[in-house]
Amino acid sequence: MNPQTANKKQKRSERRLKLLLLLGSILFSLGIIEIGLRLAGYSYPEFYAIDGPRGYALRPGIEGWYRKEGEAVVRINSDGMRDREHPKQKAPNTLRIAVLGDSYTEAFQVPFEESFCAMLEQKLRDCALLSGKNIEVLNFGVSGYGSAQELITLRDHVWQYSPDIVLLAVTTSNDISDNVRALKKTSDIPYFVWHEGKLEEDDSFRQTKNFRLRGSFLGSSGALVPGSSACNSSYRSGSSWLKSFPGCLESESRPKAAAAGFPGLRERGSKVE
Repeated sequence: MNPQTANKKQKRSERRLKLLLLLGSILFSLGIIEIGLRLAGYSYPEFYAIDGPRGYALRPGIEGWYRKEGEAVVRINSDGMRDREHPKQKAPNTLRIAVLGDSYTEAFQVPFEESFCAMLEQKLRDCALLSGKNIEVLNFGVSGYGSAQELITLRDHVWQYSPDIVLLAVTTSNDISDNVRALKKTSDIPYFVWHEGKLEEDDSFRQTKNFRLRGSFLGSSGALVPGSSACNSSYRSGSSWLKSFPGCLESESRPKAAAAGFPGLRERGSKVE
């Protein structure tokens, strides 16, 4: 081997070594920064994960602070619900209510006990007409969901819990457009389309490049999963649903906003996902 060739190989080896050292230093620095942020109590959890039937769903078992709008500790149970753990086998003498909806139901913006699902459960437990009944309200809400994703959730998840009542929370500002591809302007979720006189599920989104990317290693962290936000005050006023249960609203502790429904929509015209 002539000296010139040997010199070139040595330089290439040195460049590779320097590159490896640089990459190692960057990774080490990022690791130190990550540890420091965690010790300082700062985190940025990804609450959403890819889901084959629905496009995306809440990530089971994750916990952390949500601060994009409002501030609350959010815990997702093992079945992907913003709720405490619930056994699928319903206990005797239990009235079980399942609530489907979008971000109003999910209610990341407030502590769970201030979400309308938790408030509904507590008010019904205090109701004399239901004395002796064990009341459970299960929160199946996911931000950004339209009726198609909610129907799939009902079919694949809700019925496993044998609910006595299923409530569908409808957001009038966007739930219609969420069900139409041309209005929703995304191809990464399922829709139901009218075909030969009946509604058929269109799950062609599974074949899109974007959905495949989100299902890859790059998207596995949840960073590519769409999420959305909603008006903070509207979550606190969700107890207006209790009007459906006459005789259970006599308590003086009823939130002031309950009788007004969802004032955030009327007074500020907030757009909610």
